Amino acid sequence: MNVLIVLGHLCRGSFNAALAETAAAELNRLTHPVRTVDLYAAEFEPRLGRGDFASEKTEGWLDITREQARAFREGSIPSDVRENVELLRWADALILQFPIWWFGPPAIIKGWMDRVFLPGFAYGRGRSFDTGGFLGKRALLSVTADPPATAYACDGRFGVVDAILWPLHLTLRYVGFDVLPPFVAYDINASAEHRSAILLEFERRLTRITNDAPMSFRPNADYDAQFRLKVPQ
Repeated sequence: MNVLIVLGHLCRGSFNAALAETAAAELNRLTHPVRTVDLYAAEFEPRLGRGDFASEKTEGWLDITREQARAFREGSIPSDVRENVELLRWADALILQFPIWWFGPPAIIKGWMDRVFLPGFAYGRGRSFDTGGFLGKRALLSVTADPPATAYACDGRFGVVDAILWPLHLTLRYVGFDVLPPFVAYDINASAEHRSAILLEFERRLTRITNDAPMSFRPNADYDAQFRLKVPQ
């Protein structure tokens, strides 16, 4: 299985970088081809801008989704976006590796999605969720948090981690991925021994990347034209 790792941490000596390196080494050991994109090292531009599409309109309403779709269709998307599009074509699985900052991902991760999950490629024209563009591919969030796991318990100060990650999980499923339960590394600054234990746990988790059961999402057929759950008959 071809695996794309996207790293969203600015420091090459970070624990997130260590997790990305561990993933690449373990997946290679398991004979999965791996490619890694270090977004900060690549100086990836996270802001969706006018350079992403060909419209010359400078004021008033602009249909950005339509313009992105047109740029993709006409082959005029920027080179950095095109490179990542081709990587996603190649990949059978995606790992997003990043720290939780302000109860969400770093802006560069969200910006990568904004610019690379293009309409006409990742979704659009009736292609979403169980008919999304990445149908049959797998996705895993691997994230780090400074506080201990108790801070993210139901009665924890920072709220349930599944709720924090829900917007990203929903996005990944929207474009068709089978979304795997996340790998969350807590209390990462506790000690060197604790970090080593996390890396070993991550290695064990990655041995199951091809057969772990994905998270459950309702199919499109369960919803009406207003995106509301249908009343059981």
